[in-house]
Amino acid sequence: MFDLETDVAADAPRPLLDGLISAEHQAWLDGSYDQVVHTGDLWFGRLLEHLAGLGLEDRTLVVFTADHGEEFFEHGMFDHGQSLYPELVGVPLVLAGPGVEPGVERTEPVSNRWVFELLSAASQGSMGAGETLAGAGGPVFYSTRRGIWNGELAQTIHGVRHGRWSLHLAPGSSTWGATPGTQAEGASRLYDLELDPQELRDVAAEQPEVHAELRDLLLRRLASATERRRALGVTGIEGLDAGAATIEMLKDIGYL
Repeated sequence: MFDLETDVAADAPRPLLDGLISAEHQAWLDGSYDQVVHTGDLWFGRLLEHLAGLGLEDRTLVVFTADHGEEFFEHGMFDHGQSLYPELVGVPLVLAGPGVEPGVERTEPVSNRWVFELLSAASQGSMGAGETLAGAGGPVFYSTRRGIWNGELAQTIHGVRHGRWSLHLAPGSSTWGATPGTQAEGASRLYDLELDPQELRDVAAEQPEVHAELRDLLLRRLASATERRRALGVTGIEGLDAGAATIEMLKDIGYL
């Protein structure tokens, strides 16, 4: 039997692909996605050129990002929304305009939740984009409401990345062999990004202190978010200021 976490060679990041999809189909998938990325890059560049042609480049802050990546069987699945692995949570964040130093590339992870603060500050003229992102260090949090965990579908999965470590937590799921619902705080996995950047090997049992620390950090974050929503009077989907049709549409595409 193939073991995804132990049988992965350094030059074979998608070990399940060969047995499922022909080489021609693989090439078509990869080529199609590359074309999508190229198209986004091309039109982002043309947008900047157009702004410059209008003389607006020094008065317009442009932010280019995305809501998710895409998996092509790196962890045995296809599409997006089913997990929190790097190929899905890593998205572009490109800035251009006033307050942005050209040609600067940041290597540390930055959550795109900072985009809202950046745009708010820029609209008030109180802070440059570079200053905003300079204060955006620290843990990065993410989640999905339609994850797959140990064969269980439609699972909410939360994650946090901090330094060299990445933790995934499925509050409603269980570890293999456990009776569903018997683990009060769900099941979790820990990955060492320095040794395992693709997140293929769970090291929670080998790093119990790191695992406990990140799990506690994530649970406290979730509790704090729940308190903030309660204080704002938002108690689930019903608290959203949106019409029934909009809520149904968001459900259909997996955002609620």
